[in-house]
Amino acid sequence: MNGATPDSMASSMVRFLLWLGLILLACFTAGVSTGCGNREASVDSLTAPIASPSPTPTPAADPGVTDLERIKPGVEAPDFLLTDQDGGEHRLSDLRGKKRVVLVFYRTFMCTQCVGQLGRLKSLLTDAEKKDIQILAISADTRDETQNTLIEMSKYPGRADYPLLEDRNHRVIDRYGIHNPAEFKPGIPFPAVYIIDKNGIVTDRYLDAAEYSRASNEWIREALKINQR
Repeated sequence: MNGATPDSMASSMVRFLLWLGLILLACFTAGVSTGCGNREASVDSLTAPIASPSPTPTPAADPGVTDLERIKPGVEAPDFLLTDQDGGEHRLSDLRGKKRVVLVFYRTFMCTQCVGQLGRLKSLLTDAEKKDIQILAISADTRDETQNTLIEMSKYPGRADYPLLEDRNHRVIDRYGIHNPAEFKPGIPFPAVYIIDKNGIVTDRYLDAAEYSRASNEWIREALKINQR
């Protein structure tokens, strides 16, 4: 009968135990190493400096929100680039250091009071005063609609020699905070007049959101500090 001898069985058992011991030793060594690494990482995480939270940026004024107090005396008038009834471009900042500005926002060509104000502005300034002062009028009307305004303005004395600017997307109106959300169509502003000095700073304004009254020529001349006529 072929069978294993006691000596061969003992030798095999020794080899098995040695092999098993090596495996256990290897596993133990790996476990200790990993555990130490984790402990070191934990210590490092406890001693590492805590990062300061990022500062919350100051939110800018939302130009889509009506804010009648956004642009007032002492504030720099927001710049803009708009086209007039003839397609000519006008940038507000191009007048800095050269002329003061009477910036007029009017509702629409269908507004009788607005057209009347624009018509009276034709005689606001003398030729000599126009060398120092520029009138700019803004609405959300299209160029074709503005032609209707010019026809009505022709009924008033004086020359219509100041531009009527088209702010069809009412971006400038929004930037000045005077968009009237209660109007019958988007983009119509509260009627307003801003007096801007040669440094681009608003020095006076006329804005009557309650009664919709308009700045008279007398008020504008007084705000400009020029002699009444």
